[in-house]
Amino acid sequence: MLAEALNRLPRRGRLQEDLTRAYLDRDLERLLRIGYESLDPRGMTEGFADRLINERNVRMIDRLQPLLRRGKVFIAVGALHLPGDGGILALLEGRGYRVTPLY
Repeated sequence: MLAEALNRLPRRGRLQEDLTRAYLDRDLERLLRIGYESLDPRGMTEGFADRLINERNVRMIDRLQPLLRRGKVFIAVGALHLPGDGGILALLEGRGYRVTPLY
């Protein structure tokens, strides 16, 4: 993985631009697609992105429950944790929370 990351280093600026544009456009599906492609560009491990993002999302939501119940909490996560069926937004909605974009 380290060798792959170093090989992709010259393209990193363009990737960051693409991710930023998708985020600013509120295009969560494009954000997810670009992010997953960047995490696993050659199919090195089929479930790598799922473990890196979605499994962590579930743990984060579980650990956030006490804070969320108290209310008035600000939570910051990386943008790739937001979209998709396994994303934090869907997980929160699935647990009965109302998710409203502020931007």
